[in-house]
Amino acid sequence: MASTHDWGRTLQKEFEDHSEVCFVRVAAGFALGKITLQEYLDAILGHLKQGYAKHKYDGGGEDVTNYMEWDLFAGAVKARSAGIDPSFNGMPDKDWLVLRSLAEVCWTSNDPAELDRQLEEQVDESPVSELSVFTTDLLLVICYARRHFAMFKHLISRSPSSPQVTMFDLFDSHIIATRLSGYLKIHQHWPKHPDNARTEVMFWTELLNSRWVHEPMRNGLSMALCDHIPIGREWSEWVVKLGSPELEAFQRALVARGHYTSISSIGSYLGMCDTFEKAQRIFDIFDGEGLVKATGYPNLPTWASGGLVLGVARSPFNDNDLRSRIMALALHEVKGVDVNALSDGWQVGPGGGSMASSNLYTALHVAACDGDKPLAEVLIQYGARVEAELPLAKDKKTKPADIARQAGHVEFAEWLEQKPSNRASV
Repeated sequence: MASTHDWGRTLQKEFEDHSEVCFVRVAAGFALGKITLQEYLDAILGHLKQGYAKHKYDGGGEDVTNYMEWDLFAGAVKARSAGIDPSFNGMPDKDWLVLRSLAEVCWTSNDPAELDRQLEEQVDESPVSELSVFTTDLLLVICYARRHFAMFKHLISRSPSSPQVTMFDLFDSHIIATRLSGYLKIHQHWPKHPDNARTEVMFWTELLNSRWVHEPMRNGLSMALCDHIPIGREWSEWVVKLGSPELEAFQRALVARGHYTSISSIGSYLGMCDTFEKAQRIFDIFDGEGLVKATGYPNLPTWASGGLVLGVARSPFNDNDLRSRIMALALHEVKGVDVNALSDGWQVGPGGGSMASSNLYTALHVAACDGDKPLAEVLIQYGARVEAELPLAKDKKTKPADIARQAGHVEFAEWLEQKPSNRASV
């Protein structure tokens, strides 16, 4: 059974101890098809009963997120039973039987009507809104693990409140990563699929808007939601489509909670835009002032400036001087950008190709290599230095004009050479 992290001590000990069957042994048996769903749910949920028989490995300790990565549902029950929320004192038999019955429905069905029918039979026709918050929380985990979005939305939209600590408050970046990767060999309760990234943002939009995830959010979770969701063009697989309604709703939900995508990621998104209107929509969602404030620095760090301007400069789309128009928009919206910031040499070179680390480029160097005079004009207007040389290649001629000439753009190179040095920024 794989994990992206080294297993914590408690998890490892439990896995190696054959004398007692607890969370790990039950989860492994279910993953390998050695026990039924009913046996799995009985054994895992049994830890939540008031007065249940204690096991050696029931404590939470430092391994909760490792458990949740390995088996999302079993890890969530372990966290709840271990007292991660001091207001939870176990479930009386009546509440537990309701949870057990509804857990199986949520596991096997994505039809809210089926859940409502089961509720009518189990709880004297009580609606979803009268379920305990602890029951709702664990049912949401099941729906999330099984990617039953219709059932998930039905539950979360009808719950009047959330527990003091929800299981989603415990999420970290590596749990999100296992949900999105197409290659990690980690058991999940739903098959890997190219559409999983799209459904992932739909789940988190509901969690954010309902405030089922509390503030302050774990740093790893915030980072995963803001910058680790794979976003791509319409022909890409295993990504959320840039500009899709699902992505925009998710991004607006993040911003409403004060969580912003990094400026370097914004640069990547802008570089994917094949129309000016798509770039404008990005700034309709992410205001420039909020993006700058979210960095936590009084001045934009180099990686933020470089990520923004290089993301636009290396865009493959340039009909009607699109790159220069998007660059002007970005520099107008995001104040304080250093247009002379260098690219990450291992990441991108002129024209979008990979480069050796000794060839760090500015956006103006990229424009020079591509012969993109309109882009160069915008960059120079905002302070790009025509005299800038590549810092790790001083044995060569590496001013932007030199790069343009080497790429065959002679007239453009002469135009750059006529520009004064140290032009004041806007």
